[in-house]
Amino acid sequence: MAMNRHPAPPSSADVAVNYCRHDTQKPRQDAPGGASFIVLSVPGIGATLGAEFLAAVGGDLDEFDSPDALAAFAGVAPAPRDSGKVSGNLHRPVTYHRRLQRVFYTSALVSVRHDPNSRKFYDCKRAEGKKHVQAVLALARRRVNVIWALIRDRRCYQVTPPVSAAAWRSGHA
Repeated sequence: MAMNRHPAPPSSADVAVNYCRHDTQKPRQDAPGGASFIVLSVPGIGATLGAEFLAAVGGDLDEFDSPDALAAFAGVAPAPRDSGKVSGNLHRPVTYHRRLQRVFYTSALVSVRHDPNSRKFYDCKRAEGKKHVQAVLALARRRVNVIWALIRDRRCYQVTPPVSAAAWRSGHA
């Protein structure tokens, strides 16, 4: 009796990486699971974290008016604690989506090791005197903006080397 042997299907992360390597680096409009391919292209977000992100936000970002609203929902944006004449007091939010916060925090930790732009941002925050956890949370907040912009523009993440200030000035003189 002959057995049918089929090769194992590729993982969703492999499919996303291969899908985003097209010439234009833009997912097709008819892409199956369009947002999932975009999210999986971001360094530090694999199949598990990507699935948790999409489950938490409902598959797309239509529920959120801005990246600030998503960051507040995820608990990576500070909440005001103002009273009377005292303003500008910010603290950790009390109500937030704990799994979504874990997605952003964990992906920020991983991206520091694997993405040069994230590493540069983290090192800059550490040079400002921030502690490790503060720097990682700042990176997690920044990644909310990055993911928001990628999904809005329907394009995959591309690792581009950071531009130095001198090179930027010479190109814009």
